[in-house]
Amino acid sequence: MLKSVSLNALGFMSFENFWISSLLLRWRALSFVMAIMIYGFLGSPTPDSLGFIEIIIALLLICAFGLRDMMQPFLKPLQQEKLYSGVILAVFGLSVPVMIAGMAGHPLSLVLRDIAAFLFLLFPILGAAFLQKQYLSVKNMLACFMALGGILALRALAEGLALENLLFLKSDFFMYLSNSPAILFAAIWGSGLCFLTLVRLSSFRDCIQVILLLGIVVACLSAMIITFQRASIGLWVLSVAIIFVINTIRQPYRVWPLIFICTVGLFLCWGMLSGLMMPLIEKTQNVGANMRFEEIGAVWLVITQNPFAFLFGAGWGASFDSPAVGNMSVNYTHGLLSSCLLKTGLIGTVLVLFYILNLIYPLFHIFKETPALVLALFCPLIIDIFLYASFKSLDFGLLLLMIKSLPLAVMKKE
Repeated sequence: MLKSVSLNALGFMSFENFWISSLLLRWRALSFVMAIMIYGFLGSPTPDSLGFIEIIIALLLICAFGLRDMMQPFLKPLQQEKLYSGVILAVFGLSVPVMIAGMAGHPLSLVLRDIAAFLFLLFPILGAAFLQKQYLSVKNMLACFMALGGILALRALAEGLALENLLFLKSDFFMYLSNSPAILFAAIWGSGLCFLTLVRLSSFRDCIQVILLLGIVVACLSAMIITFQRASIGLWVLSVAIIFVINTIRQPYRVWPLIFICTVGLFLCWGMLSGLMMPLIEKTQNVGANMRFEEIGAVWLVITQNPFAFLFGAGWGASFDSPAVGNMSVNYTHGLLSSCLLKTGLIGTVLVLFYILNLIYPLFHIFKETPALVLALFCPLIIDIFLYASFKSLDFGLLLLMIKSLPLAVMKKE
């Protein structure tokens, strides 16, 4: 009798554990999706201070990743060989620049903003278990990131069209939306998916999908055009051209009719396109590279004042006189590498480079299987490394998380 009761108890516990595990799986996935959607509709890429929205997003992401799972790579680093470069970077970034900032007396608000941006950089480490345990499928994660790009593009368009009062939205929420990595990702991947769907168009469902994808792409491109995002537009054009060439080589009989239609459409709309391109050309003639090289030179002057600063940087929260903003004292640079050079020195910059290269290396092996998606992830990363300050936003952390997840999706497909 006792044995029977024990077996029944064990059976109940097994069912209970399964139910709890299933609930946890859904809750983590829901938390991740909710964090992205709240950020998309209400968040700001670079908020001036930590507000209620930012706290809610942070709590939801912690629920999604799990505190214990987030700490696992640091507790057992030797068992996480693929994450080792990120663990070393995390230990360095959360110790040395923090101590330098304390000794230099940098403002606490600026230090915390830099630490938050550094945590976004570590998303592939903090969310490693979330990816490995597949609380949310990679396909759904990428769909959420693409939806985020579309939402942010619509918000940027609302600002550009002066609709913020009509939509009851504050203008502070719109800052820096148009250079979001998610917008460029959605524009490139949406174009690739739209192209592939048109090639195999065979049902009403495919037509609906094409219309939806075209809407997202048009919204993203419009947001980039009205704010003169030259690098984003240029990389989108280059990516679409590469996608066209690859698919033309692979399936010419299916692609040539589509190319003919696109060529005719391009010819008919050339006048409008020329009008859109003229402001971009004029901006290039007037501002060139927007003082990016001069900015790097100014950073170099700061860190070469002494050997210690050259090796370890000026610490989180450090400011410098930036030529890119009229020699005003600011605590950011237009690029991840120049920012790392200023605040973490040569050692921190080398660690970041090694970490990024370790992340993107698998993309080269899967480019043949999914070129559009690889380009959609790679292009925003290149811009944020060298040209834009959007590496300090949550979008950038999500972008790195998507890059980490893509090889897992391809391996699962195989």
